[in-house]
Amino acid sequence: MYPGFRKGFSMVERDEHRHIAFGVRFLKDAIEQDPRYRDVVLNKILELVPRASLVFAPPYADSPQDFTSYGYRSDEIYGFAYRSLKRRMGLLGLEIPPAAELMPGPVDSDANVASPDQAPTAA
Repeated sequence: MYPGFRKGFSMVERDEHRHIAFGVRFLKDAIEQDPRYRDVVLNKILELVPRASLVFAPPYADSPQDFTSYGYRSDEIYGFAYRSLKRRMGLLGLEIPPAAELMPGPVDSDANVASPDQAPTAA
């Protein structure tokens, strides 16, 4: 259904992946050149992720802790986001706090996700 939309969305998704990969590479290089940037990056993650992750909660949700959006439960969405962040920060050599300290709601650690670079699949 809607093959043009699907193709266009796939192209945007690939382009965004390249932007993220470039940003991670930039941060990795910066940290290697000056290890003081490790703390700068980690502190910014700790400051922004709890607030930024609220973007996943749709406006109709009664609570950012428990909702369903496009067929995905909030714990699946937060799990996907947390695992993606953790993987990318691992590439920088940074250990992030547990999901409960960063995400606004529970995280499903068993969510059926093929890869952090693909959308979660419904369980």
